[in-house]
Amino acid sequence: MSDESGATSSEAPSRHGAGGSFHLKKEPDAPCPPSVIRGAKLHDAEVGLDWLRFTLPFNRRYLMTNRLAKYLGRYVSKPGMWGYRERYQFASGAFVAFTDSSRECCVELTGETCQQLGHDSLMELMTWAYNQLARATRIDVRLDFKASHVGLIDQVRDACHRKELCRSRVYKKDDEHVTNGLCTGYSIQLGKRGKNGSGRFVRVYDKGLQTGDAPKGQWERWETEFSDDAANQVCMKLIHSDNWNQTASELTLGAVEFREHTGSRSLKRRKLAHWWANLTKSINPILVKIQRPKTTLDRYGAWLRRSVLPGIHTMAHESGQTPSQVMDFFTGNDNLATPIERASPAVWGYLDILQTCPAASRA
Repeated sequence: MSDESGATSSEAPSRHGAGGSFHLKKEPDAPCPPSVIRGAKLHDAEVGLDWLRFTLPFNRRYLMTNRLAKYLGRYVSKPGMWGYRERYQFASGAFVAFTDSSRECCVELTGETCQQLGHDSLMELMTWAYNQLARATRIDVRLDFKASHVGLIDQVRDACHRKELCRSRVYKKDDEHVTNGLCTGYSIQLGKRGKNGSGRFVRVYDKGLQTGDAPKGQWERWETEFSDDAANQVCMKLIHSDNWNQTASELTLGAVEFREHTGSRSLKRRKLAHWWANLTKSINPILVKIQRPKTTLDRYGAWLRRSVLPGIHTMAHESGQTPSQVMDFFTGNDNLATPIERASPAVWGYLDILQTCPAASRA
């Protein structure tokens, strides 16, 4: 059904992509060897948004729905998603989901919706939503590289194999083939999604193969998915940016980093990988971190001191052993570590402290 006001599309939606070409001032050629990413030139990349999800106060749901209808046309009422009871669904895939006044409403703008809206309308909508107390929970920012041979995916995969990847602890290569051996997908993922992730998840994949619009290696996309608090930070930075394309590129590429593998824990002692320094030389990548509750590791430490360590230290004192020897008695040669993807927030907090404060690892 249509909305209560009978609103239909009063404006023809923009058909250009949600973004534009990134034209930074090109630096003079350096005497060093050229980058092996022969087609991935940042100043030629198309920058845009590919997904946006945010919440709004419940009493703004009709304002939001009617505003979307101006751009996207009529909508219908359907059962809810993401735990919400109802939703207003648009043909482009966008929807507004809600339950009742005890919960906020959720707005989802899919990749197709972002493409249909175009950059200007999308930014206008985002800015308006934040003036209505919106808070983003997901935003995907993309960089599209097009050339006869881009080579970005190969370089990222090779760099991960050389242990150059920083700011992310996991990666996954993904190849897809049909029965006749024709490649239909080529990609690599950096980081993890979900509660144990960093709020930054990177996909580098062959968009030409995915859509069937280009041969392998001629259209490659770097896409960073920001979630939770990281998504909210990114939205606010983009809304207030004086140079949207540059800020978006700095945030997207700042999600990870590639440095020469030397065995050192200190990132400052490791030089940027040559190919990465060449790719990012025109910008200053921005690292966005989730503001994790500072008390998580503190609570874990307090529990250890209250419930576990007193017994360990008492056994050590009365037996003339060290606490480490007592721990060895209970664990033996067993490795009780859990996979990092299932680690608790306290583990991530401890590892973050070691990375940002190397002195703590020597304490």
